[in-house]
Amino acid sequence: MRNYYRVFLGSGGKHISTCVENGFIGVNYGFNESLSPYLSDDNSESRTKMRPTYFKYNPNQSPVGAGLSCSVLWIVSQGMQRGDVVISPDGQGNYFSAEISGEYRFESDSELPHQRPVTWRPLTFARTAMTESLKRATGATLTVIDIAPFATEIEALTGGASLPTNSSRDESIEDLSAFALEEHLEDFLVKNWTQTDLSKKYDLVTDDNGLVIARQYPCDTGKMDILALSKNKKEFLVVELKKGRGSDAVVGQILRYMGFVKKELATNGESVKGIVIALDDDLKLSNALSMVPNVDFYRYRVDFALIPK
Repeated sequence: MRNYYRVFLGSGGKHISTCVENGFIGVNYGFNESLSPYLSDDNSESRTKMRPTYFKYNPNQSPVGAGLSCSVLWIVSQGMQRGDVVISPDGQGNYFSAEISGEYRFESDSELPHQRPVTWRPLTFARTAMTESLKRATGATLTVIDIAPFATEIEALTGGASLPTNSSRDESIEDLSAFALEEHLEDFLVKNWTQTDLSKKYDLVTDDNGLVIARQYPCDTGKMDILALSKNKKEFLVVELKKGRGSDAVVGQILRYMGFVKKELATNGESVKGIVIALDDDLKLSNALSMVPNVDFYRYRVDFALIPK
């Protein structure tokens, strides 16, 4: 099955022209040797192999930053398959798109040495043509984002096909109105983190350059909505939004993410806490959470008012 990714080709898309002219995409992360000896079909296994060498080249990187970097290196070099589609912004409000056409190669003299050959599609498209949902998904600051749920829209944007007016939704979504609200809630929380009670104890995780990488942090079983770290650096916080799905299902989901954080990121003995945020809870969710002492539940409230001038 074809997969879809948004890939930044350098800060602000500064390498897009070089990549288009020479038919490749690539990443760097300061890993100054070929990844081939470290690669397997399993992301977790490859990350484990890469870590010691990654830290050799990046000795001051945090475990969070290292985990993300090694994961992205694996996705680009091994996870992407021939025929998968990538879209990349040019920093001017436009997107280029391409299909993966070859295997991983290491070009030591390139600013993006870890490369995949691609065939660039002839059509570009403006960010303004995206739906709001796709804009939000591609707006995360991570170098590589999985955008497979938007496959139909991306094909329409890059190939000139008509975009269906009614798109089907995941059958596990119970409440479409709550789903719409909670899609926006993730953006709101990240952008307004300092205005929430959570910010009193936790900061959004950042890389060593101060770039926020808290949103949609990838792990073995999906992507965490938000990842934070306590101000004393002793506790990770995994925040998961219910997004209208079956209420007790989100408990298993957040526990999987917390297990990943404990295994991969909490390398200095940090504890891991979880928070589920939703418009409302119910008996199933309450019963499930009653057996999980390190996961809390928060309701959010939407206020709307018309204020006379």
